Amino acid sequence: MPSVRGAHTQIVSFSDDAFSSKNKVKIGYYSSLPYFQACEAQQRAVRETVEVLRKLGHEVIEIEFPFAEALYRIYYELLSSDNNAKYADLLGEEDYLKEYAMIKYLMT
Repeated sequence: MPSVRGAHTQIVSFSDDAFSSKNKVKIGYYSSLPYFQACEAQQRAVRETVEVLRKLGHEVIEIEFPFAEALYRIYYELLSSDNNAKYADLLGEEDYLKEYAMIKYLMT
C-alpha cells in the first residue's frame, strides 16, 4: 500500500555526490498515476529498478504521487489553452478516441 506520509518528504534534485556515495538511502517511488496509467513495460521497469535498489540495501517505499491533482489540472489547462484548436488540428479528419471523450468535453 502506498505511503502518503512518504510523499511529503523533500524531493531532491540529482546529485553526483549522492549518486557516488556508498550510504544507504530511502527512496520513494510510484509506478503509475490514477488517471494516467503507465504501460506494463514502464511499470515493469520500475519494479525491476526497485528490486535492484533493495538488493543494494536501500530502503525503497511506494508512495502516492504527491502532486497528482495539480498535475492533472495543469495538463488539462495546457491542452485547452487554445480552446482545443491545436489538438483538433493535429487530429485532422480523425475522430477522437472514445477514451478521450472526457478530455474533449473538458477542453471545450
